[in-house]
Amino acid sequence: MAPTKVLFFGVTGYAGGTVLTKLFLDRDSDEEVTVLVRSPQKAEKLKKYGVTPVVGSLGDTQLIEKLVSESDIIINVADSYDVEFTKNILRGLQKRYETTGIKPPYIYTTGNGSLIDNSGGNTVSDLIYDDTNIEQMASIPLDAIHREADLAVINADEEGGYCRSYLVMPAIIWGEPKTKLVKDGIQNPHTVAFPTIANVMFDIGQSCVAGKGVSMWNHVENGELADLFVILYDAIRADPDGTRVGHGKNGYYHGENGEWSWMQLAEAMGQALHTLDPSKPAEVRSYTPEEQLKHPLTRVWGNNARSVANHSKSLGWKPKLTTTDFLNSALTEVERWVKDGKPLESQLAQMSK
Repeated sequence: MAPTKVLFFGVTGYAGGTVLTKLFLDRDSDEEVTVLVRSPQKAEKLKKYGVTPVVGSLGDTQLIEKLVSESDIIINVADSYDVEFTKNILRGLQKRYETTGIKPPYIYTTGNGSLIDNSGGNTVSDLIYDDTNIEQMASIPLDAIHREADLAVINADEEGGYCRSYLVMPAIIWGEPKTKLVKDGIQNPHTVAFPTIANVMFDIGQSCVAGKGVSMWNHVENGELADLFVILYDAIRADPDGTRVGHGKNGYYHGENGEWSWMQLAEAMGQALHTLDPSKPAEVRSYTPEEQLKHPLTRVWGNNARSVANHSKSLGWKPKLTTTDFLNSALTEVERWVKDGKPLESQLAQMSK
């Protein structure tokens, strides 16, 4: 029997590198894993891990379609903002189905930025998105972040009928990935959240919040998010006819293990700033309109985006690291960023759209 061919996007990313490591590098498997990577140098390094690197970018339309059409399972931990990239994957999935008559599983990573409201930090929403509630998840506004790509992925399953789509929706991801890919200079070791907030905080000279800072988000630790991918992947492999593991409109799997308010995070960041530079205050204040205009993400990240991972946990996922762990990691995260980080300008510009 021929080995299962897996195509993986996002190997060099903060979350993706950990997912690939836990799924394939740290486990005995019979899969043939192909990974897309931009850097020829990183591609060369990846060969020793038993995967097949292909040098290219997410914008290589013909390459993406070809790779997908030749694969049995697709895992995308790379990009949920790029609609064209999503469409290229879906065209490849359709070709695969037309060739084999089998609906290939597509594990797609979105984000709970789709769930934000317009509270401006001044209220706590009572709307908590439950990944087992099909109607509630379908009610996410059409203009929400990620939504166009998310719906294309769902519709390829529900209406197109040529794949089985599974949408992993992580909250704010945190924690230091200590993988062999990080040690080898292949994987980005930094989350987006802490460096982004730190950059704004360093620019202003103080930790701030949008409005009153009472709005809430969820969190998930990097390694525990990867555990969710492992559990979901194994469940999908054990469900070849797609009747037991929810997919399509019933295919959301939240990655979260607790909530925090923006004020709680700002206080932790303020203390980190003061520890690093005692001349800077630890106290938190609200952003001025001018500061929010200069840093557009502060208007996005100050809102509510609340979720509960009932679907994910029904598979047996058992994350352990709590909100206290998340908040206590602020100083370590900022210290690591100050030590060896670089501004995430391209990511910030993309997320601000």
